[in-house]
Amino acid sequence: CTEFKHTLSLDVEKQTKEKYITESALKTICAFFNTDGGDLVIGVDDNSNILGIKNELDKFHKGDPDKFLNTFKDLFKKHIGPEFYPFLDQKIVEINGMKVFLVSCKPTEKEVFMNKIDFYVRTTPATDKLEGPSQINYIRTRFG
Repeated sequence: CTEFKHTLSLDVEKQTKEKYITESALKTICAFFNTDGGDLVIGVDDNSNILGIKNELDKFHKGDPDKFLNTFKDLFKKHIGPEFYPFLDQKIVEINGMKVFLVSCKPTEKEVFMNKIDFYVRTTPATDKLEGPSQINYIRTRFG
């Protein structure tokens, strides 16, 4: 399963950093962990057009890919948890001369909650939040 996101945090219209954009990417990662894994590609739009992350790199990270990666690592650690690093592979790759951010997620052995509260799963092609009995049933079925 592959999900495309335009940016990690940049609102392209307003040219501002927006929390809801970052949260959307993190929710997708949680859902991949809780389901069958998958790839999140940042810098590609919903129509598979490669836009790259140069604008975001320049605007928020002084053009430095390492600063971008460290920002992502900090967000991941804070909102998902460092215990899930082994299930994550992240790198900036070049496609058609443009840098995109690739996050590959393997399915985890235990349930993953965003901010230790919210539980997401992947129901292609969407990310869904499960609560109450549906959450309990899913966790029992998937994780035993």
